[in-house]
Amino acid sequence: MQVQVKYFAIMVVLIGIVVGTSVSNVQADGTGNPRIRFMHALAGLPNVDVYVDGAKQITNLAYSRYSGYLTLTPGSHRIQFFRSGSTDVIGENDDNYATGQDYIMFIFGREGERRGVKRFDNQTGLPETGQASVRFVNFANAPATPAVNVCITGTDDCRIPNVGYEVASPYVLYDATSYNFDLRVTETGQTVHQESNVSFSGRVVYTMVALGIFESEPPLDVVVIVDTNTAPGDVPTGAFLTPTMMAVLGSLLVLVVACGWAIWRLFLRWSPR
Repeated sequence: MQVQVKYFAIMVVLIGIVVGTSVSNVQADGTGNPRIRFMHALAGLPNVDVYVDGAKQITNLAYSRYSGYLTLTPGSHRIQFFRSGSTDVIGENDDNYATGQDYIMFIFGREGERRGVKRFDNQTGLPETGQASVRFVNFANAPATPAVNVCITGTDDCRIPNVGYEVASPYVLYDATSYNFDLRVTETGQTVHQESNVSFSGRVVYTMVALGIFESEPPLDVVVIVDTNTAPGDVPTGAFLTPTMMAVLGSLLVLVVACGWAIWRLFLRWSPR
């Protein structure tokens, strides 16, 4: 009987250690790893496949479309873009990825002319209630690819000014409501595109992407992407444990270890010497 009690106590302590390690690992994986998504902004190019470190991760991504987030391990990774279903590499990038950071990567340019791959860091912190954080990325192949101001239609509110080709503006704040926007050439003030009914929600981070070709095909367009609506430290969509569940499991862990230790002490006290 004493031997059984001894092994039971040891087992309880070991279970506590294993549960604690598992909880710790789930928490790190759920909130710490870098994430990246991809957007196809290369005018005139058919669909693409995206490979990470030699393994296909995104299949058949169409022009003007973007993927969901892909979780990476921190450190260096090679990203390659292929024409879908082929071995024709049309762009690649080698870079480091930091713990806790989100990214977006573009394949951009114009088929038959210059192509490129570019990565930007995404804002991970959320704005205050009632506000949205918004930036603008310019991959619109207008003639000579002029810089543009992003202005609220019918006003002089151009709080995102002078964004050149291949450039991402800083994030700026907008009230959470709907807007009509003009893209105006910075030097001349000419409006080259209007985007209507762009709706921003509070405590959400957005990227507005301009792509296409002015007065040609595919036409200029603006795509609005939600970068994040999850605050740092929250468990992203798809994670196994919520913060409340983590607290419950942590308390259970302490209880299990305490019970195991108490049983062990009783065993030592009652065992014959």
